[in-house]
Amino acid sequence: MKTKNLENTLNIVKENFLRYFTFKGTIDDWQFFAAVFLAEFICLFLGYFPIPHLDLVNYFIYGYIMLIAYQKRCRDVGLKGTPIIIFITLYFFYTAILNPPGIDKYGILGTISTISDWLYALLTIFMMLRRSSPNKNAELTSPLLKHPYLYVLACIGICLWGISVVSEHQDEIIQAVT
Repeated sequence: MKTKNLENTLNIVKENFLRYFTFKGTIDDWQFFAAVFLAEFICLFLGYFPIPHLDLVNYFIYGYIMLIAYQKRCRDVGLKGTPIIIFITLYFFYTAILNPPGIDKYGILGTISTISDWLYALLTIFMMLRRSSPNKNAELTSPLLKHPYLYVLACIGICLWGISVVSEHQDEIIQAVT
């Protein structure tokens, strides 16, 4: 009897929680909201631990969950979503590379940060409010995400390279944008 309850519990966890960590399938508007909430909750929770470079791990976790959520939501509304995936990727590159050292607050970068934050928020609200399409397709995928885990690894590599470059040239970047 206990084995059956454990199996049922594991199936519920697999069906409801783990869906936010795999690129397969679709999610509706409420599940998209849950993905946003989950990503925010994980990052807020991890933010309480004073571990070096944990903020960078937070950016990667948040970006990973949201990339999955946007791709699945695009499928649910019947879109490939390539422009959305490009915007989301660039937004996370920008915030993960420039936000930790605070460079995104200077000069023109401060304006770009404000505009990109507003666009990201509006896109998130738009995707939450959009109704599911009657012809949703769980196989519809942006060409960028044909091999999603390679895409994620490439993004992490580019992001780490960007962080390295920015940390080496932080003062020159601040002078150039102010």
